[in-house]
Amino acid sequence: MLTDKTIRSLKPKAKQYEVGDGKVQGLALRVLPSGSRTWSYRYRVGRGWRRVSLGPFPAVGLADARKLAENELLKVKQGGDPSREKRERREADTFGDLMERYLDRHALGPAVGPRQTRNSATVRRGALLAADGTEADIWSYEVREGEPKKRSWRVDRHLLATETPRNWRLRPAADITRRDVRELIETKATDAPIQANRLRALLHKLFNFALEQDMVQLNPVFKTPRPGTEQQRQRVLSQEEIRAFWSCTDGMEPAMRAFWRLRLVTAQRSAEVNTMRWKDLDLDNALWTIPAGRSKNKLAHRVPLSKLALELLSTLPIIDDFVLAGARGKRQQSQAAKLIPVADFRGHDLRRTAASFMASVGVPRLHIGKVLNHAERGVTAVYDRHGYDAEKRAALEGWSRKLAVILDLFSDEGAVIVAFPRG
Repeated sequence: MLTDKTIRSLKPKAKQYEVGDGKVQGLALRVLPSGSRTWSYRYRVGRGWRRVSLGPFPAVGLADARKLAENELLKVKQGGDPSREKRERREADTFGDLMERYLDRHALGPAVGPRQTRNSATVRRGALLAADGTEADIWSYEVREGEPKKRSWRVDRHLLATETPRNWRLRPAADITRRDVRELIETKATDAPIQANRLRALLHKLFNFALEQDMVQLNPVFKTPRPGTEQQRQRVLSQEEIRAFWSCTDGMEPAMRAFWRLRLVTAQRSAEVNTMRWKDLDLDNALWTIPAGRSKNKLAHRVPLSKLALELLSTLPIIDDFVLAGARGKRQQSQAAKLIPVADFRGHDLRRTAASFMASVGVPRLHIGKVLNHAERGVTAVYDRHGYDAEKRAALEGWSRKLAVILDLFSDEGAVIVAFPRG
């Protein structure tokens, strides 16, 4: 039977050798020529012998080694194979692997070309961790076909890289438990409950993706509570605030002025206005077509242009493919938004304001929904293929006239909108 004294008296030899323990069957101490000692447990599977390492001596003492060996013996008696299980665990997909695969396959879509240099104008994807599990500044570029599969892939990448614990990265994805997820979300919710909701939703989607890829057997986020209570924003600008907004934007550069005013006049989303292209405009027929790849619901959307919208567009020079060239940067737009003298202002309030004023002048809710390009559900939506172009035009012209009244843009006869100064 091994004792601490016996173990310490063992001398290294020219070749490694083992000394078995007489108390726990299968436990042995391997002595290497270098003098280091390592515990192992040896067991039989079928006609062959297998071995699993238990750790080095003296970091793992005799008593601890016996306990570990007894645990492995119990697994073998229950039909397990500790060596195979350890190998499978070592080869299992880690949470870091899951992050990369989710971003690569689900958010960005498959690559269709070789990796490019840092200066290549292609979609960028980043390695989230180095070999040791620390965050790395390693970027690679691959040619992607068309638009990313998920428009918010950059937001997903940021949340995964900054809000998930680093010690998760090298853990097998299947080992992330409900308790791990709950503690992470609750900790985040103490100072940012809404952001915690976003993180929970992303993790739920991430592990559903892992289920589809056979990387895990269960989704640990399933039925975990949402920590933050969210309320739908109801902010609608008053007529006085609309005038203050319009007056403030009058002092901006033409492209930036058009960006903010077109959001109010057309009632379209920020990203759709921001990516408006000249080739999508039919100015002769006063029509703007938002391609399916650029609309939120991935359905092509025709937006009739009112006289006020056409006047705003007429002030813009054609510099490149994008109508708002020179004012498309998020930082530029955020800085401009800070100048707008409207309390508690957010850009999306303009879209809600336009919709509310359309309703106030008698536009039916169905037609407002068509202007806003809200996706419809149910059987009726499947069979109703009417474009509603005439109804959308009437709704936007009605809103344009109402806006002209609010801004006092009518001439003395009250029938003609006064042209804006160009440039």
